[in-house]
Amino acid sequence: QVSDGQVGKAAATLLSAGKAPASQATADKLAAMQFPARPSQRPAQINARTHKPSRSVLTAEQVLAGVGKAPRGSCAGPSGWRYEHVKAACEHDEGRRGIVIIVSRIAEGEFGTRPSTAHNAHIISSARLIAISRGGDKIRPVAVGECLRRLACSCMVRARRDVIEKRC
Repeated sequence: QVSDGQVGKAAATLLSAGKAPASQATADKLAAMQFPARPSQRPAQINARTHKPSRSVLTAEQVLAGVGKAPRGSCAGPSGWRYEHVKAACEHDEGRRGIVIIVSRIAEGEFGTRPSTAHNAHIISSARLIAISRGGDKIRPVAVGECLRRLACSCMVRARRDVIEKRC
């Protein structure tokens, strides 16, 4: 990590107590920390789907700017994709077009779901759960979201930064 210019991440790794052991006890502790399951939000999803933005949420330029600013060395989400994969795809015209379409559809809420069901929503909304040891028997759950969803979120925040700052 130091050779990649990521001194902060390297220092954090050296000071960390590391991951908790991969055991049933750790899995049980993580399960006990999870929030209870919520009732279905299907009516809210239907209402949200009826509201379509009058224009695209993100432009191609905003997506490509976000790709350029994405940090190196970030942890991969459940699919295994990292920002480095997205940057590599953007080295070619076809890859750039594909990434712009994917990130824009995620930002508009149109990726990973079919209009008739919410069956595939987990494709983009899932996260990888890692148990970090806090010393003794204590653990801290860390969820690592899907790279493409994190990218879409950061692009939207950059695109609307002035509006966000006025409201905060």
